[in-house]
Amino acid sequence: MTSNDDFRFEAHKRLLELDAAISDLMMLVVAGKIGGVEWSYANARYDAAHSAWTHFLKPKVDDQASPPLGCLSPRHVDQ
Repeated sequence: MTSNDDFRFEAHKRLLELDAAISDLMMLVVAGKIGGVEWSYANARYDAAHSAWTHFLKPKVDDQASPPLGCLSPRHVDQ
């Protein structure tokens, strides 16, 4: 596998876990179970998934040069 394929595979695994953690939280909100053991567990799962995702991305972001400020603003297209 190429390094790009490795990155995509690892990113996909982490995003699946993050999505599942968010879905668990959303289901608990809909069920009105905000609080208690289930809520604490779901929040801990989300925190762990989010932390894993951000730590996975951090080296990738740090390795790249910062984009010029003009790249961060929306483009205006004349019509």
